[in-house]
Amino acid sequence: MPRCWICGVLATVARAAWHGEEGLTQRDWLSVTGSGMRHRMHDHGLPPIA
Repeated sequence: MPRCWICGVLATVARAAWHGEEGLTQRDWLSVTGSGMRHRMHDHGLPPIA
């Protein structure tokens, strides 16, 4: 969602984990992606994938 700081943070961390930055792993990417989907559905009332 534009202007949602939580969506922005989740997207930034997911990108970093996907690329292995800051010692993050693919497992971290999956965890953050799952958290992002829950956030979208619960806080924005959107389907998990846009």
